[in-house]
Amino acid sequence: MINALCLWFNRQSLSFKFCILSCGLFVLFCVIFFIFKNVNVFNALALFGVFILFVISVCLICRQTNSHSSGIGKEKKQTTTHAKIPDSASISSLTLEANNKNLPQLFDFLTGDMNRKSVDKETQFKLIMVAEEIFSNIAQYAYAQPGGTVDITTRLLADDYIVCFADEGKKFNPLKNKTPNIKADIKHRNIGGLGVFLSKKLSNKIEYTHQNGQNILTVHMKINKTN
Repeated sequence: MINALCLWFNRQSLSFKFCILSCGLFVLFCVIFFIFKNVNVFNALALFGVFILFVISVCLICRQTNSHSSGIGKEKKQTTTHAKIPDSASISSLTLEANNKNLPQLFDFLTGDMNRKSVDKETQFKLIMVAEEIFSNIAQYAYAQPGGTVDITTRLLADDYIVCFADEGKKFNPLKNKTPNIKADIKHRNIGGLGVFLSKKLSNKIEYTHQNGQNILTVHMKINKTN
């Protein structure tokens, strides 16, 4: 038992040992004061000195404990920062001929990519509907001759799943189409525009730009990541 206590005491920090010794002296002088009633100036000064040493040692231990806790917190925070993978790194791309026969290949690409990025099923369903409309419009109207291509690029930025469709067909911004009057009688409703209207409703944002001879349509979908 004594050996175990000695081993434990030797493992403690110097400030902790100092505190233990101060406590022992403090208790000893308290016994002298209150039991033996041996009160004089020397004993009073000694008791006060031991008390000051005790307070100092406790402050040292508290300071050491706080420094240790702060160091652990910083280390954990630093580890988390370095372990985080940038969202911009999760970019996928595919190039397809602008032909509706390639729709199944487009769906497989998008579904697999969204599953890898933990996109919820509801968002997947909406995105597939939007992608079908955009790709079909490109395949039908963008190129005067067969053989044109569509570049599809996806990325994940926080909770924003982004899909870009780029083609080198004739310049055309489908977002400028007038919003169809869905309440009008079908006989008086204008032809076209309904697909773009539904795409806008299903997505959070759609943007169009024309850069380097390419039509670029960018779809933004807010997601709820699955576990």
